[in-house]
Amino acid sequence: MGAAYHESELPYPAIEEYVRFICEHVQQGCAIHRIPLPRLVLEPGRSLIARAGVVVYRVGTVKHSAQRRWLLLDGGLADNPRPALYQTRYSALPVLSPDRPLAGPAWIGGPYCESGDILIEGIDLPEISVGELIAVPVSGAYQLSMGSNYNGARKPAVVMVESGVARLIQRRENIQDLVLRDLHYMKRGKSCLHSRD
Repeated sequence: MGAAYHESELPYPAIEEYVRFICEHVQQGCAIHRIPLPRLVLEPGRSLIARAGVVVYRVGTVKHSAQRRWLLLDGGLADNPRPALYQTRYSALPVLSPDRPLAGPAWIGGPYCESGDILIEGIDLPEISVGELIAVPVSGAYQLSMGSNYNGARKPAVVMVESGVARLIQRRENIQDLVLRDLHYMKRGKSCLHSRD
């Protein structure tokens, strides 16, 4: 069972409705083909995890063109490649005062100098300033596991919140983490990088 990542996918069916739909169709199919009812096992997948994750980005730049308002964040393609790979649509809202008046559509992009580094297109948002935090909900299913070090990006820290208490469960990567597996040595006065399987 999937998860609603964007408002256009709401309302999402309750798990009871989903199970009922599957069971009724399996029963009908078995009756038509005169086969015994199977043992039905449903794997809930991302429906359990996706809503548990929220990614928080900081706005680094706000740009205005003739047609668009761009919010450029401190993350994007490297920590969430799903919009580029699967055209997954996400929503977003400012962390502080999310219910303030809307100022029109915004395009939200990342820092990786790639045409595919666009997280969200044309989402209605309030006026947003440089330095503000933007939350992207429903990002807990695959975002962390699909993240990469593309373009030398360092993976962000991960915080778990339980019963109102936040604790760090994965620290932010640093430069030493990026070069940990690299083998460097000097050859004829030049620094060389070699790798082996």
